[in-house]
Amino acid sequence: MTSYATSSARAEMSELRRLKGLLPPELQSWVMVEGTTEINPPLIRCEEIGKDEVEIQVDLGKWENLAIDQRNLIFWHEVARIQNDTIPREGWEMAALAIGLGGAVGELWVQDGLLLLLALALCGISGYRLWQKNNGERTIKEAIEAH
Repeated sequence: MTSYATSSARAEMSELRRLKGLLPPELQSWVMVEGTTEINPPLIRCEEIGKDEVEIQVDLGKWENLAIDQRNLIFWHEVARIQNDTIPREGWEMAALAIGLGGAVGELWVQDGLLLLLALALCGISGYRLWQKNNGERTIKEAIEAH
């Protein structure tokens, strides 16, 4: 007798293999399909791992609730983003947030009001961009409306 966890893990691995098989042959060597391990992840997202590697991360818990046609369509949408090289580039928001916070702390010390406001504005913009990127509801809504 197999446990629910074992059968669930098998189903997840089977789905990941199925998705990997849907990739065009020219992408199969450098695009990986993985289940996400985040706490509150978006349904699906692409992430550049290295210079020539891309990972498609899928929230398998939410993924299994969709019909097979919906899954295929959403997956092909991500594949098209990879083929068109429109994967969002990561990183500048965190760097801007760190620079802005460092500048704000430095300007509190110097007490120059204009530079403090500029540093806080940089923090606000980069923080808002990070919030937008990590807002899972918006991402799911956009993916569903794209159909």
